[in-house]
Amino acid sequence: MSKIRWPILIIAACFLSPVMPARAEKLRVGIAGAPPFAINNDSNLEGISIDIWQKIADSEDIEYELVLQNNTEATLKAVVDGDLDLAIGSISITADRLEKVAFTQPFFLADIGVVLPRETPTLWNRIRPFFGVAFISSVAILLGCIFLVGNLLWLAEKHRNDQFSHQYWSGVGHGMWFALVTLTTVGYGDFAPITIAGRLIAGVWMVLTMVTVSSLTAGIATTLTLSLSDQGGEPLGHPSELKGLAIAVVSGTTGVKWATYYQARLTERNNLNDALLLLEAGRVDGVVFDSPAPQILSAKASRG
Repeated sequence: MSKIRWPILIIAACFLSPVMPARAEKLRVGIAGAPPFAINNDSNLEGISIDIWQKIADSEDIEYELVLQNNTEATLKAVVDGDLDLAIGSISITADRLEKVAFTQPFFLADIGVVLPRETPTLWNRIRPFFGVAFISSVAILLGCIFLVGNLLWLAEKHRNDQFSHQYWSGVGHGMWFALVTLTTVGYGDFAPITIAGRLIAGVWMVLTMVTVSSLTAGIATTLTLSLSDQGGEPLGHPSELKGLAIAVVSGTTGVKWATYYQARLTERNNLNDALLLLEAGRVDGVVFDSPAPQILSAKASRG
C-alpha cells in the first residue's frame, strides 16, 4: 500500500454536542467508519471505537442503542438533524465538520492511503531501481571518493612505500584497493601507509566511512531491496500523480476530497469493501481511503 501523508485526524471515538442534556430514554449512538474502529460481523457490531464507547457508557451508567449508518456523511447529517445523539467511528476531523458538530479529543492519527493492485514484478521492475538517480548518484559519489583517496595515498606513499607502485595507474589502483577494504572493514593488510601524511589520509578516510559513506551505501542497499522485493507496477511517488487516474473512493469520506483535489477520476462506492472489489476487478487504478482500514481488509483477503 502506497501512502500519501496529509495532516488528517481520525477520532475513532465519539463526538457530542457541547452540552448533552440529561434524558431518560436511551441514547441513539450512530456507528460509522471501517475496521478496526467499527466492524459489522453479521449484525454483531464491534471494533476499537465501540469498545471505547462501551467503557464510557458503563462508567457513566448510560443507556444506549447502537445504530449502524451507511457512511460518514449520512452519520454527520443524522447528528445535525437530531436523529442521532452522538456518533462513534473513524470520522476524520475537518474544518467543515467542525462548523457543524463538536468532536472529542482524537486518539488516533492516520494517513490517507492509496491502495494499488499487487502485480508480479517484471524483469524491468527488477532492474529499473538501478537506473534511478539515488542509486547512480550514490555509486558515482562512492567511486569518486575511493578514487580521490587512492590518489592522495599514492602521492603520499609512492616515494617511501614499496607497497605502492611508482607507476600512476598501478599505484592509484593500490590506493583505491586500500580505500575499498578500509570502507568494507575487511582490512587484508596487503597495503598499508607508513608515512605520516599517508596515515593521516587513511585516518580521515576511516572516520568519513563511519560518518558519511554509510549514507551512500544505504542508498545502494535500498535499491537492492527494491529490486528484490515483490513490488510490481508503478508506485506513486507524489499525490500529484493521482491526476487522471481512475480512483475508487467511499462516499462521504475525506478520500473523496483529496482525490478530487488531485484531479483523479472518481468512482464512488458506499463502503470500502465495494471499492476494493473494483480494484480487484481491474476497473480502477487504486483506492483512496484513510489507513489502516485498507491494510487490514487487504491482509484478510490475502489470507483467503
